[in-house]
Amino acid sequence: MHLFPWLAILVGTGLVLLGGWTLFTGRAPEIPGLGAVATKLGTSRPAGRVTSETLVQAPPRTMRAAWVFGVGYGLSSLGCTLPVFLLVVGTTITAGGVGSAVLVLTSYAAGMTLVLLAVALAATQLGDLLRSTVFPLLRWVQPVAALFLIAAGLYIVVYQLRAGLW
Repeated sequence: MHLFPWLAILVGTGLVLLGGWTLFTGRAPEIPGLGAVATKLGTSRPAGRVTSETLVQAPPRTMRAAWVFGVGYGLSSLGCTLPVFLLVVGTTITAGGVGSAVLVLTSYAAGMTLVLLAVALAATQLGDLLRSTVFPLLRWVQPVAALFLIAAGLYIVVYQLRAGLW
């Protein structure tokens, strides 16, 4: 158990170094080979402005890439949504039986559908507003993220040292 504080200090130091490297070089860390995967999936954008006509005429590779992204997003979101879903449905089954569990399951599905539908519609309708207000701010995302990495790493290191590692 005495290994964990040292491991935490190592992780914290790694975060500080990664954040510093990102901040001072201006380059984001990359996973080798990920660009080749994106090229094979056809996720690169066509030249020019994306319009409804270009989306309708999207090649099957682009549609497949969108589908793969959706599946990956769904699988990665299970860590957040599955425990809540199981808690709600499991509690209902034990407290009220199968009939009320089906009703809760239907209500849960309807609620999730309404929220995701509202977010998707808002995102499509507010596209121009986002382009004019948010896109100019995107140049600050990488430096701010690097500062957050440095701060998180320093916090971990200082916390472990103050916790009486020595």
